[in-house]
Amino acid sequence: MKRHLSMTVSAILSVAIALLLSMAMFMVTINVSKMTQNIEGQLELQVSLSPGLSDDKKESLEKEIQSVSGVGSVTFSSKNQELDKLISENGEMFARYKDANPLYDIYLVEVNPLNTLEDVSDTISTMDGVVEVNYGGGAITRIIDVFSSARLGGLLITVGLMFLGVFLIRNTITMTISTREDEISIMRTVGAYNFYIQMPFILEGISIGFYGALIPTVLVSSVYSWLYYESGGKLVSDIFSMVPPWPMLGYVVAGVFAVGIILGMSGSWLAVRKQTRKVR
Repeated sequence: MKRHLSMTVSAILSVAIALLLSMAMFMVTINVSKMTQNIEGQLELQVSLSPGLSDDKKESLEKEIQSVSGVGSVTFSSKNQELDKLISENGEMFARYKDANPLYDIYLVEVNPLNTLEDVSDTISTMDGVVEVNYGGGAITRIIDVFSSARLGGLLITVGLMFLGVFLIRNTITMTISTREDEISIMRTVGAYNFYIQMPFILEGISIGFYGALIPTVLVSSVYSWLYYESGGKLVSDIFSMVPPWPMLGYVVAGVFAVGIILGMSGSWLAVRKQTRKVR
């Protein structure tokens, strides 16, 4: 590695760039998954009831809602409870409505799976005694779809970058072997086994993978920790909250080092197995 220092440094930097992009995409994917779960966990239908419904009619309506396919729990909340919640979340400016509460009694309906949300909403909205059904409309479902696509895309890009890392190391080791053909031929002439010839190149690939993993782990860990603590762990609102750095970063860093070493070993083994067969 010392004798071919420029080539070694080039390989380390190439692997570092591939692992840096992979690690960054993986961190984005983890946080997108958490944000998607937060949105899904807080998403529920708000079914507004017609004023003046009798208790028997409310009970009958609740059973009818419960019977809809895809509906989980159904929770009743009176208009006074809703007003108290509105006051606690937005301030005493809404306290003046206590004497003439304009809100509706509602049912809070959990839906599972979420891809049935729109169908369940349409079904409940046609029921007798229901004024309207709210959940954020198509915008919410589009956000969930975008996050799901981003999560899948991030995983595919990460896997692609892993293969790129193997390719870069393989090419580097191949070039290294081509500059040592005379040495390998001499070693074969004096009776060296394949294992004896190949092992230094495999160790070289492992070293390249290790040092290539060191750069992105330090960089991404530092930037992510700084971003998390500077933003208070959330982007815009609590729904878009980030995954805490620890212990998550510890697992990710360990994984990146393991991947770097495996990539280095795999790339060098593929190169040395092919090249040493050619050299006699």
